[in-house]
Amino acid sequence: MLNKIKYQNPNFRRKLNEARGYRRPIKKIPETKAEFFLAYFHLDGMFAKYSLLILLLALIYLIYAPNFLTVKTIQINGVSSEANASMQKTAGDYLSLRGFVPKSNLLFTSKRGLAEYLSAKNIFVEKVESIEKNFPSALVIQAKERYNKFLLYSLNGIYLLSNDGIVRKQINSYDINASTSTYSGLLTIKLSQNKSLYENQKAADSDYFENLNEILYKSEHFLQNSATEIQIETLEHPDLQIITRFGFTIKFDINSDLNKVFEQLKLLQKEIGEARINGIKYIDMRVKDKGYVCYKDALCSQETTAPKATSTPK
Repeated sequence: MLNKIKYQNPNFRRKLNEARGYRRPIKKIPETKAEFFLAYFHLDGMFAKYSLLILLLALIYLIYAPNFLTVKTIQINGVSSEANASMQKTAGDYLSLRGFVPKSNLLFTSKRGLAEYLSAKNIFVEKVESIEKNFPSALVIQAKERYNKFLLYSLNGIYLLSNDGIVRKQINSYDINASTSTYSGLLTIKLSQNKSLYENQKAADSDYFENLNEILYKSEHFLQNSATEIQIETLEHPDLQIITRFGFTIKFDINSDLNKVFEQLKLLQKEIGEARINGIKYIDMRVKDKGYVCYKDALCSQETTAPKATSTPK
């Protein structure tokens, strides 16, 4: 009697019918790559899809829209005010270049790309030494400035050169000798060669002028004997002569170990002493591990030949 009542209970009969007709929910099989991706990461639910859409829109905003990550400040160190202004403009031109992602977004600004662009497009830039990103919106650039340093006298013309040997332009003697000349503070290079040069051409390879500048720096700061003139037969040969402010000549092999050469020069200068320094004709540092001093009243000052550089010309 109790079993009969139980089976006649409407709730029980309804639940029984529901259990008999139960079917497990059918999950849709992904058909596209996007659906497969969402299903793999369990993002195929509506909430997950809306969350993903919001995240995508936020990412697009951060990348493409002007925001707190957009470069607003460019700080350039190590250059003059004129070079700074020019480099600021060139860096701004690079950041405005179009691409798949904006270069002005600090996250995607290529330090290497910016350095190469500055070196290629700006005449004031000798070398970009470093670029640092200061988040959220600043770039700090450390650069080495290119500036006018030499007047190169060849047999067929006079050329204005930068400190790293780039030909800025050809000039005439009238401009140099004018009372208002802007070239009076430049160092003269006398070239015993009929060599034609062109604007923006490198007069010699980069190592040549890097070594030349090191010789000039060490002469002034380590020997307190700055150069007044440089004499060179050709820019392809390592021999060069520096006419010093004391009046004598120092002959160098530009490819030699300059640290060792100047150590030897300091010792020679100490041995010679101040009393005899005015009597020197030249000092030859081209022979490896030796320095040769020739005095004005000695036979060597009349020699027509001299030792040649020991290194191999580049």
